[in-house]
Amino acid sequence: MTAGSLFYDILRVIIGWWARWYLRLEVVGREHVPAKGGLLVAGNHISYLDIPMLACALGRPADFMGKRELFRHPVIGWIYRWLGGFPIRRGGVTKEALNEAVLRIQAGRVVVIYPEGQINRTGELLPPKPGVGVIVARTGVNVLPAYVTGTDEAMPKGARWIRPRRVTVRLGPPMRFSPPASMPPAPDHDSGENGEYERAYHIEVSHKVMDAIKQLRRQSRDLGKAPGPKRRSL
Repeated sequence: MTAGSLFYDILRVIIGWWARWYLRLEVVGREHVPAKGGLLVAGNHISYLDIPMLACALGRPADFMGKRELFRHPVIGWIYRWLGGFPIRRGGVTKEALNEAVLRIQAGRVVVIYPEGQINRTGELLPPKPGVGVIVARTGVNVLPAYVTGTDEAMPKGARWIRPRRVTVRLGPPMRFSPPASMPPAPDHDSGENGEYERAYHIEVSHKVMDAIKQLRRQSRDLGKAPGPKRRSL
């Protein structure tokens, strides 16, 4: 175990204890998280608080894509890198970030991506960027959908302090995608018919993942009206 992973586990335990006490953090569907192997987690993004809450919910070390501004802070950036985070451009994922995500997944790590490409406080899910589909096409990795509620109220934009609001993280079953048989074995081409075919596949996969996130949102809104998936605290 490296110093970074040890620090991650210690920090996750501390934050998890605090979140259970202060935010009444509840995790639904943690049994869907595989114990090992590469995994891509795709979730909604409504607050900076999503990152530590999802990290606690997964029960495994996870590498989060974060906007570049976070890495420019001398303290936060250092901690974030030590915990496995890596930067992306605001509003989208760069080729370098996608390559890094692919390498980490191939090494058996968990990578977290926000398909909307930004924090979204509108209350509705935005159309997804194609990054999820690109990573799936290059790795064949399973995608675990996630939906977080309450973090936008606990830590809204401009808030100086975290407020005691209930937070729930809902995890869905892993999604497996098989590339079309005619997909070129190495997705390095970006021109002509093959390029268009690949882009269509990337978009299709990303939208299917977003549909799964929307389904988790519906389950969250229907909570209390009918029995839902198994719940558990941390």
